[in-house]
Amino acid sequence: MIKRLFTFMLILGLVSNSLNIKANHQVDSLLTELNGNLPPGKQIKILTKLTELHLNLGFDKVYKYASQLNELATAHGTIQNKADAAFYLGIVYRLDGQLDLALVNYISSVKLYRKAGIDLEVAGVCNNIGYIFFQTHEYGKAKRYYFDALSLYKKHNNIKFITRMNYNLGTCFREEKNYAEALRYTRKALVLAEKTNDQVSINKIYNYIGIIHFKKGDYKLARENYLHSIKNVSEEEDKSLILGYGYNNIGETYRDEGNFLLARRYFKKALIEKQKVNKPATIATTLLNIGKLYLMENQPDSAIVYLEKTLSLIDFSIAYFDSNLKETPSILITAYQRKKNPGKKDYERLLELNRKYIEHIEHAKTDNNQRLLDLAMTNGEEISKAQYHEQKAKSIQNRSLWIVSFSILVILGLLVLIYYREKRFKHFIKQMWNDIKDI
Repeated sequence: MIKRLFTFMLILGLVSNSLNIKANHQVDSLLTELNGNLPPGKQIKILTKLTELHLNLGFDKVYKYASQLNELATAHGTIQNKADAAFYLGIVYRLDGQLDLALVNYISSVKLYRKAGIDLEVAGVCNNIGYIFFQTHEYGKAKRYYFDALSLYKKHNNIKFITRMNYNLGTCFREEKNYAEALRYTRKALVLAEKTNDQVSINKIYNYIGIIHFKKGDYKLARENYLHSIKNVSEEEDKSLILGYGYNNIGETYRDEGNFLLARRYFKKALIEKQKVNKPATIATTLLNIGKLYLMENQPDSAIVYLEKTLSLIDFSIAYFDSNLKETPSILITAYQRKKNPGKKDYERLLELNRKYIEHIEHAKTDNNQRLLDLAMTNGEEISKAQYHEQKAKSIQNRSLWIVSFSILVILGLLVLIYYREKRFKHFIKQMWNDIKDI
């Protein structure tokens, strides 16, 4: 058995290494070709391929290709080249959490795809814009773009994406607490998925329906749908991730019903499955649930272990938008406060953990406020990149001036306060001295 496992791991390592070598060779070959004397059209194709190959390798590695592609396409490309380049740049900024810049580039690509008359590309970008607004809790704007995408997918009878837009709309209505509409659109998606026998979508949609019932407080119905979502999971799907989500959500229903034993059992099953996939954000969600469960059981020491681990796994650009992950520091503080006789080291540890968290939020590249996202829209109308950057510069300048002015006022206020406190103190000393002299 051990020999077989060793052989399997060796083969897996060789295959993985072979794929990496092949990918690196492809990149080297494209870079060599790019450095040759090529016409702009050929360079655009190569830069597009290089951008695609580097999308999952981090902002610094992909941005240089995406920005070069955008510059070259703007100067020499067709309308579609320009649209594609803006779209890729939007993806790159979104992956890095710079949602304002992602939005501006997506809007540019929508305008260009419309000009080129490429409906399905317009629909795809509208879906991406909708997702940005969903992330920032602007559900009305998200729905507007999802509806735009839905109408275009219907025009071309694209069942797969009609299904997706329906459950995207369902999630918006769910977050708005309009559960009747949420169920209506999500069930539409389920009917379409069942007609096409799209088992992956069926599993996801049952999970979404479960979440709606959970939000309504119908824990039994929620659990029934969660169980449906993991009933028929094939090996071809991301099985562990689907099981991880299902078990985690079932655990939440038992927790809220007060059945902590079953809740912990399902959370631990979820953790086992999620660790196989090794996606930190999804692992963090279940660790947070376990930490909260221990806190509900008045076991702060155990809660602290899981909550600190949660905090260490959080991607802070995502945590800003995920209300569950965002609450981790406050729950951790509660756990420390409930600890019997917390010592100086406990408080130092807590301060350090939260200092790091706050620093990450403050230094996030996202400019995470709705005002900057709103700069990309003027009464719902699309604006150009140049207009956006001009408005953003003014916004940052105004904000900087406001901060400086506020700081000056605070400092002046403190100086005045110190002056009057000192004056009162001198008056008190003088009065006291006079009283002593009278004695």
